[in-house]
Amino acid sequence: ALNVEIKNYLRGWYEATMRALAEEEAAKEDGDIAAMHNMASSLRKQGKQAEAMIVLKRCLVLIVAMYGELHPDTAAVETQIGLVHEELGEYDKALRKFEKALHIRLVVQREMHPDTAGNYANLGNTYARK
Repeated sequence: ALNVEIKNYLRGWYEATMRALAEEEAAKEDGDIAAMHNMASSLRKQGKQAEAMIVLKRCLVLIVAMYGELHPDTAAVETQIGLVHEELGEYDKALRKFEKALHIRLVVQREMHPDTAGNYANLGNTYARK
């Protein structure tokens, strides 16, 4: 009976340790994603759209892997990619990204959320430039 108790204790300790390590790794990746998103915004402001696009695409892969397609952070990065396309004069590509981001926002955050309104504005501005 004592061996069973020891086994159960060790199993519980092991599982708790593995959960803590997984949470720590997820927090680290989340911090990396935020840093990448900030870096891409900074690169955009410096006129380095090609470099920003590389960072944003990597950021999108990580976000989708962590949170899935239907998440506000996914919509945020899709929007940023759309802005880069718009700045490069690639209006059709920008519109596709803005439409994808809007779809995510409507599903996740609904119609009345300020970020949803921002996506509508991005679409309108891009249609006006096109």
